[in-house]
Amino acid sequence: EKGKPLVGAIIKVFDDKNTLLGSFITNNKGKTAFRIPLNKYFFIEFSKTGYVSKIIQVNTNMPPEKKLAFIFPFEISIFKEVNGLDASMLKNPIAKVVYNIIEQQFDYDYNFTNRINHELKTLYEEYEKLKAQEAKSDTLNNK
Repeated sequence: EKGKPLVGAIIKVFDDKNTLLGSFITNNKGKTAFRIPLNKYFFIEFSKTGYVSKIIQVNTNMPPEKKLAFIFPFEISIFKEVNGLDASMLKNPIAKVVYNIIEQQFDYDYNFTNRINHELKTLYEEYEKLKAQEAKSDTLNNK
């Protein structure tokens, strides 16, 4: 929800073979924390019943001389399901996190982000349109 923490959302961490490694639930502030090891690939899924799930990919590979503990705080928004919305693109990662050698820290893969942003923008526009139609229909049905 816009500006509101989503309590009870489920965060699942999978390895590159799609094996579930851990499951976490957001607290009353919509937050959770977990650790993942270095030099591996992970997929992190964010979901809640009645909402459209999203996935990000994390590549924790990094130069051996840089092996430290890193913190990468991030925020993901998920939205309520709406009838008629084709959210199939969200079955694939919407973001990738990688080690940035120049910045010497983990960061988003901005080339990937730029490529997918157009698709996401189109999806969100369709979502807003369908949500408005649904609200209008609900108003007419309650008269």
